[in-house]
Amino acid sequence: MDVYKKIILENGRKTPKKIAIGLNSMKGVRAIEQAEDFHNVVIVTPRDLGKENQIITDNPEFKLIQLLRSGEVEGVVRGELSARKFKDAIKKLLKEENPQRTSLIKIRDSTFYLSPVGIDEGKNIDEKLEIAEKTAKILVDFGLNPYVGILSAGRLEDVGRTEVVDQSIFDGKSLESILRNRGFEVKHFGILIEEAVKECNILIAPDGIVGNYLFRIMVLVGSGEGFGAPYLIPWVVVDTSRASPYYSNAIFHAAALASLDKENQ
Repeated sequence: MDVYKKIILENGRKTPKKIAIGLNSMKGVRAIEQAEDFHNVVIVTPRDLGKENQIITDNPEFKLIQLLRSGEVEGVVRGELSARKFKDAIKKLLKEENPQRTSLIKIRDSTFYLSPVGIDEGKNIDEKLEIAEKTAKILVDFGLNPYVGILSAGRLEDVGRTEVVDQSIFDGKSLESILRNRGFEVKHFGILIEEAVKECNILIAPDGIVGNYLFRIMVLVGSGEGFGAPYLIPWVVVDTSRASPYYSNAIFHAAALASLDKENQ
């Protein structure tokens, strides 16, 4: 079944959820209008945006996480707030030392989770393995079969061209082998992302810097559509890019994950 249909259409717009989002501009307010037709959206903001459903605070990043931790909302979306401060709040208030993300992207007829997407994430095989396993669990919980595509710095026959390329390909092969031994359907595509997006619903980039570039090229430059990047933690926390033109997609994603969270309780 199509990932977009299952997660966003069937679950993200189904049962009304209370989702908080961080905003600081009227552009951001306009960017959530579609989601407000489906869900109870709480705006956390450092300045008055003229909305009845707003909470004004000098520290909106921490307020978002406080609302989530206290159970006042079912999920949160970063929206336009500082990425660094938001992540600091997650670490401090939710006691998550190394939170990592996976970004849901739709491009043409393919929808998939891409990760790592944080520039300081996916630094080694162990981190990428953890990301792949936790992302796969999301798909399994939604009733979907995960298929993991591993990306690296060259075609598989490019070994020997440079040490950097060699190491990336060897790492890709190692990750593929570990995941296959753990029962995953997985394939190492090397640099052939154009083939991976046709077959897989999880793509693992060589590292977070490359993953961040891929997200920006696909969504912010190209024709792809982003749905936010949930942190792979036991809370519904969806990250977004401040360059995103709208945030309703991320709210729908958070609502879908919140519905899943309720079902698993």
